Amino acid sequence: IKGLLGELYFLDSELILKYGSAKSALSWTGPKAAHQDFILDDTWYEVKTISSGKDEIRISSVEQLDCQNDGKLIVVTIEKTSKTNKKATNLNAVYKKVLSQIDNDEVKAEFCDMLFEYGYFPRPEYEDLDYIFEIKGIKHYLVTDSFPCFRRKSIPSDITKVDYSISLPAIID
Repeated sequence: IKGLLGELYFLDSELILKYGSAKSALSWTGPKAAHQDFILDDTWYEVKTISSGKDEIRISSVEQLDCQNDGKLIVVTIEKTSKTNKKATNLNAVYKKVLSQIDNDEVKAEFCDMLFEYGYFPRPEYEDLDYIFEIKGIKHYLVTDSFPCFRRKSIPSDITKVDYSISLPAIID
C-alpha cells in the first residue's frame, strides 16, 4: 500500500505536470512486471517509498537501477498520521486525485484496469487509521553509469538474484 501510494503520489504531483495525464498514466508499468515503475520517452523512474526516519532504500533486483539510459530514483518519504491532520492522505484519495486529472475516458479505463490487475481497487479499509499518511517529502537521484548500484554485466552468471540496500546520506551528491 505504501509503495503504490508513493507511485501514485509521484504520478499526481510531478509526472502529470511534466508529461500530461494520458502519457503519464500509461507510462506506469505496475502490472507489466517491468523493472522500473514509469518509463517515458528516453528515461525512466523507479519510485521507492520509505517511512520518515529511514535513511536507506531497498533494491529488490539488479535490473531496477541497471539500464542502458539514464533515469531517476525517486524517494517519497511518508509518515503515519491521524485523520485530523490537514495534510493527511490515503491511497484512495490519491487514486481519486489522479483519476480526476485524466480527461480521456479510454486512458482512464486502461489505467483503472492496470491498477485492478496490479491488485488495487478502492477499498474502504484503505481509509482506516492504519493507512493514513502524511507525505513528508520527495527526493530525486539521477541514476547514471556512476551511480552506486550493481550492474548485471559485473555480476557472475552463477549469481541469479541480488537484493541490496542503498544509504541515502551516501548518495546525496
